[in-house]
Amino acid sequence: MGFEPNIVNQNPGVALGPWGHRVSNVAVDGSATGFLDFYSMHGGVASFGFPKSDASPDGESPGMLVWSRGLPGRVRQYFQAAVIEYSLGQQPSVVVPMIGYDLRWTLYGGDAWRKIAEFEPAGEVGVGAAFGFLP
Repeated sequence: MGFEPNIVNQNPGVALGPWGHRVSNVAVDGSATGFLDFYSMHGGVASFGFPKSDASPDGESPGMLVWSRGLPGRVRQYFQAAVIEYSLGQQPSVVVPMIGYDLRWTLYGGDAWRKIAEFEPAGEVGVGAAFGFLP
């Protein structure tokens, strides 16, 4: 998915990584997101990797990263290992969408993934127990 070379957040924040993108509590359009606080509280670079974009509303501008199956009208910031998303809904919140579900759907279309044992729920694992799949 690359990185965004042309959009740079001028708001206060922390510039990280080789691409010069900033993790900030404010998106490029001036909307409050709380991304820097969320990023810092949940492991920072160790959990999310370096930012590949600055926080901005998703769009179709040339050079922008876009999560094609993400819900519209969200502010997102793309990292090496995750996407952080701000939802304005009834209860504004910062979340990490489960992009693995999107990837699974993209690779195995519809319900085809349901036939693959590795996608089935795992059984409960106790101390000293062996890991296995439910029948």
